[in-house]
Order: sequence, then structure tokens, then C-alpha cells
Amino acid sequence: MLFRSPGLLIAACGLAGCAPLPQALRFEGPTMGTSYHITVVDAPGGAGRAKYQADIDRVLARIDASMSTWRDDSEIARLNAAPVGQDFALSPELHAVLAESVRVGVLCDGAFDVTVAPALAAWGFGPGSAGPHLADDAQLQSLAGRVGGAGFVLSDDPPALRKRSPRTFELAAIAPGYAVDAVADRKSTRLNSSHLVISYAVFCLKK
Repeated sequence: MLFRSPGLLIAACGLAGCAPLPQALRFEGPTMGTSYHITVVDAPGGAGRAKYQADIDRVLARIDASMSTWRDDSEIARLNAAPVGQDFALSPELHAVLAESVRVGVLCDGAFDVTVAPALAAWGFGPGSAGPHLADDAQLQSLAGRVGGAGFVLSDDPPALRKRSPRTFELAAIAPGYAVDAVADRKSTRLNSSHLVISYAVFCLKK
């Protein structure tokens, strides 16, 4: 399973001909150090705006509490603080996202790497940073030993992660996409991809 990337639009469908456009409900707010924007088009009956807002907030709050590096009490913050050589028990959701990250990383020969938090900090991204700026090559080279999938082992039963060497995890490239899938899960919010347009605010710096 490959989670949708941040900023992915889940296109609304079911509009045909010159029929009047259905009424849209719009929701937005902060999550995982960024913001979300959701448009519900032609929402299924049986629930009002308050119910949809409560469902969306519940799903995003759960994922934020697990995968956001912008809060000190999140599950991933505790994982990042865990010592080398110790098994850290993972929730099923965080384990699933880390497992998918490992799988994609192997497929692209390490181009996708959720241990690049030290490099992101050097570029001025992430919590506590002074803002985006260009990092010099020498600075990035000095971080080479602190990134890469060889520095940890992910176990399935029970779900756990053990660091072989110091590693700091950052899921900003995959957690928002996972959140999109979760919000679009009818079992969680009584919505599905045919009713939603979802976007996340994403900032990039080009060298």
C-alpha cells in the first residue's frame, strides 16, 4: 500500500452536465506543524457539519499525537528520544507508516528516507528552526553517519523499532498522505474519496 503524498487532491466526482453544483462544506485547521484544508462536496446524508468536523478532528488529532514532530509528547518524539539498542514499542499506525517508508526507501535505493531530520534541521526546516536557508556541503557531509535505514531495525511481532545508531525520524513526507487516507476512510468519517478535496500546505526550498 502506498500512501498518497502531501498536497494530493482527492478529486470530487459525480458532477454531470449542467446540473447545479452541490453545496460544499469546507473545513480547515492546524495539524502536524502545517495546515489542512478539506472540501466536502455533495456529502452523504445523515450527518451535519458538526458531526463531520468532529470526525475529522478526531482522526487528525490521533495521527498528530502519533506522528507529529511539532509536539514533545507525540509518539514519534518519544521514539526520537529513545536510546540506541533498546526496543521501542510502536502503535499499529506508526508501525504501518514506518514499514511503508522502509519499503519505499528500498524501492528507490534510499532516495526516500525518514531519518533525514538532522539534514532537514541543517536546511532550516522543522521544529525550533530559524527558517529555511541553504546548508553547505561540509555541514551535510558531517551528518552522513546520522541518517539512513541501516541505523535501525523494524520488527513486526510485536511492532517495535530498535536503533542501531543514533537516528531521528521525520514523517512529514508521508504522514500527511496517511492522514488523507484516514480522513477519506468511510469507517472513520462516513466520507470517502468521491466526496473530498483535501490539501496540505507544503513549503519547498530549491538549491
